[in-house]
Amino acid sequence: MTNNYMIWIGQQDCNCPGSYSISPKIMLAIDGFLVLPLLVCRQDEKTNYHHILSLSWAPLGVLAISLVLFFGLINLPLGFATSIKNHENVPVQIVGGLDSFSLSTIKNLPVTIGANQTKAIEIDITFSGTNGSQDRKFHLYSDYKYQPIIFGNVCYTITGKN
Repeated sequence: MTNNYMIWIGQQDCNCPGSYSISPKIMLAIDGFLVLPLLVCRQDEKTNYHHILSLSWAPLGVLAISLVLFFGLINLPLGFATSIKNHENVPVQIVGGLDSFSLSTIKNLPVTIGANQTKAIEIDITFSGTNGSQDRKFHLYSDYKYQPIIFGNVCYTITGKN
């Protein structure tokens, strides 16, 4: 059938009186007619349907995430933990804090640090600014009368597109 098809559209020499000029609409209809049985009569793969679907969508998801991150359509918060050590013999409670970040969260507050113990406090920040090294300050409030404010600093580098 392929040889007759190729002869009919004029792509093979068959010693015929000449080639025919067929419109693209008719060629599309013929191609659709030939592909339709392949789609209708294909094997049933219902047993692995979800697995096959997830594998076929994985590259598209990777591409979408890469484009979103490259063009900066979203800002992903990144967290870090800072350790605070209590050198006193009395427990100290960290009750809150302020920072110079533009969209940040200080988690796990209030937290009590026992005598001579160390605790980690998580801080989530969304990086902002231009490319290069950045320096941001934060401070935490405590209920300890001799040091009511604990100062901190975080440094990071932004690379890539803003």
